[in-house]
Amino acid sequence: CPQLERLRLTGCAQLRAPDLERLARMMPCVAHLDLEYMAVAVTDKVLQTVANHCPKLEALCVAGCGRVTDEAINADGIGGHCKHLKRLNLRGCRLISDAGTLALARGCPQLEELCLNGARLVSAQCVAQVGRGARQNAVGAKFGDLGVFAFRC
Repeated sequence: CPQLERLRLTGCAQLRAPDLERLARMMPCVAHLDLEYMAVAVTDKVLQTVANHCPKLEALCVAGCGRVTDEAINADGIGGHCKHLKRLNLRGCRLISDAGTLALARGCPQLEELCLNGARLVSAQCVAQVGRGARQNAVGAKFGDLGVFAFRC
């Protein structure tokens, strides 16, 4: 499936981390990837593999994948390799913190929308700092309550 551009695997409980890693290596053209509610299969290593092998990625949803940590979104992962990423949904990824969020914001200059609903380790100061950076990149900021925010053009 090297020409595949969109893949939605929401809730596919039968897939495991090694399966997702193999898939990522075979999808260099994927731009939209939905792994929502694949809590067992989606790990930092899976997302690092996606980051390294899916250079055209524009939208990624890992909502409900509670094993995801800063390691997946820092400079060695999504924040360092997904330069075309516009939308990232990390809703329910409770292990994401300020450090990962800031690395992600620095490494993904095209980012327009970021959902961190339930990311309780992300502080108000981080939200403000990412918002300032977004405005400097000509991206408007729209905030809900702490832990729920999105950046939109």
